[in-house]
Amino acid sequence: MTRGIERYRRSLVQDKENGGQRLKGLDEIKVGNTIASDMIGPMVAAVVKLQAERVQYAEESSIKGKMSEDDWALLTLPAETIAACAVLTALSCSPDSTYAGVSRDCATRMQHEIEYMAWKQAERDAERERKDADAPFVPDLFKLMVKRNEVVDLRVFKKWAKKSPLFAAQDWDQKTKARIGGAIMTLLVESNSWFEVKQEHQQGHNRVKLMFRMTEMGLGVLSSLHNEGEYQRPFMLPMICEPRDYEYIEPRPAPEPEPETV
Repeated sequence: MTRGIERYRRSLVQDKENGGQRLKGLDEIKVGNTIASDMIGPMVAAVVKLQAERVQYAEESSIKGKMSEDDWALLTLPAETIAACAVLTALSCSPDSTYAGVSRDCATRMQHEIEYMAWKQAERDAERERKDADAPFVPDLFKLMVKRNEVVDLRVFKKWAKKSPLFAAQDWDQKTKARIGGAIMTLLVESNSWFEVKQEHQQGHNRVKLMFRMTEMGLGVLSSLHNEGEYQRPFMLPMICEPRDYEYIEPRPAPEPEPETV
């Protein structure tokens, strides 16, 4: 049992190239998938409601036909994508993360998703125009990226995006990211009981910081999930039936080669 517990705990850390180790984020382990599956449903519903409110406001107000950058970012992406960005941001943050920091991180994820969608559509439109004009063949770099990489992570995405003249980066400054991401991370906190935003006084400064962290209830459930994981990762898995006693069998000698005939 002890070896099984040690085996599970080893799965929670990752070796570094310099010989050290780092603790994996919740977004990288099985326990995090359990938490994410509980968070994603209410978060999607909250984003759908917010998107509907923004559309209704734009249609009924005097700014009809004009959309702010914040609303454009919110309405461009599907609710499921926005919810996934928020959940992954929350699960990957450290215990000492600030609310402003996770808000910017969430907005950065959303920014990459918008860039990803826009680049995919731009390559598709360009390919259609070349066919209509009977222009020389030009490879679709987006399709090549997906074809040549089993997993398209951020590193792969940035590498291939630099090669394409059709890729257009979104220019969001830190204030814009704080506004967009702040609205989404606030929804995350309001839609579930896993994370919260708390005020924390800084020692030696007459200032208060807003910290983003897991709730006491969330920490308790997380501890229980880790306990279950430790007992579900035994060093030797149980067998369906009792194994037979070991019996040594003499190996058969190799057959002698037949003589060659002339």
